[in-house]
Amino acid sequence: MGARLFVVVMLLTSPALGGKKGSAPAAAQPPAITNGPQALAQLQELYRSLEYDQVIPLAEALLARDDLSQEQRLEVYRLQGSARAIVEDPVDAERPFRLLLRARPDYDLPADTPPKILAVFRKVQTEEKALANQLRDVERARLIANLRLTGEPPREPQGGRPLRFSYRVRDTAGVVETMRLQYRRAGQKAFSSLALERGDDGAWRGVIPGEFTADERGFTLEYVVETADRDGVLLTEGSAAAPRALAIAAGQVPTTAFKPVPRAVFFTSAGVTAALGLAAGATGLAFHGTQAAYRQRAALDVTALELEQLASRGEAFALATNVLLVSAAVTLVATLVLWPLTRFFDD
Repeated sequence: MGARLFVVVMLLTSPALGGKKGSAPAAAQPPAITNGPQALAQLQELYRSLEYDQVIPLAEALLARDDLSQEQRLEVYRLQGSARAIVEDPVDAERPFRLLLRARPDYDLPADTPPKILAVFRKVQTEEKALANQLRDVERARLIANLRLTGEPPREPQGGRPLRFSYRVRDTAGVVETMRLQYRRAGQKAFSSLALERGDDGAWRGVIPGEFTADERGFTLEYVVETADRDGVLLTEGSAAAPRALAIAAGQVPTTAFKPVPRAVFFTSAGVTAALGLAAGATGLAFHGTQAAYRQRAALDVTALELEQLASRGEAFALATNVLLVSAAVTLVATLVLWPLTRFFDD
């Protein structure tokens, strides 16, 4: 009887089961929290002390607060998930790790993380990456579905002539950043790439040069039009496996296409020639005027100094006339040489 009384007294007064007589044993409560950062330091200390059963409720209380920074909240998720992976079912640890990775997809655990915790984290990480890829694919498919590409290749294309492509894209979201034309001759393996330039009118344009299209028998051009943003290809017309085809008629590059001199160079040379000719005419007239004045003065009784000045002025005009005439002759020859080499009309 005395022994049983002793046991009852011990049960009522034991610190582990303390409470009022007849009450249920009190559940473990997290330590009192003063503020978020201090509680986080306490949480980290409990984790380092391997007190995982105390880490879990304290982490729950911390996550309910609003005085933690983003970095501090991520740390709480890490400690909560790690503690649950040790003392609870690993599935219970997945939720904090999942919230952690959704807040920061590139997050990784420290290198010294125990294998049991790391295994749960890697599983969640793999699943979250797969889910993120699926969501990204769905969003990209939605963007592509909202794009519309309009345009036609050149009609009746002729070999040796430039092929001009022009396209427009309906892009209400403004995601298209570049447009490219991939092209090759049928039978070739590799495509050449031509970047289309967007004009002020919104059209995207590009030209395949006539040297590429020149062929004595004609050929089939295969091409793919690609729109893209910074993440890659969006809407396309054709594909590498099934490109669009365009028949190019036989033809060679016209002779005029080999004229290397722009018309601006020719007209500049012609203008300089004309200007030099006019200047030579003006100095020639001045020379003849000075010569006539000299003869008139010589018939009169004038000083030798005045005649000498007129003679010097006449010599200067004569020299200038000769220089200008020679220069005009040189530029005239250059202009005549440029004439057959000048590209007066663009293709």
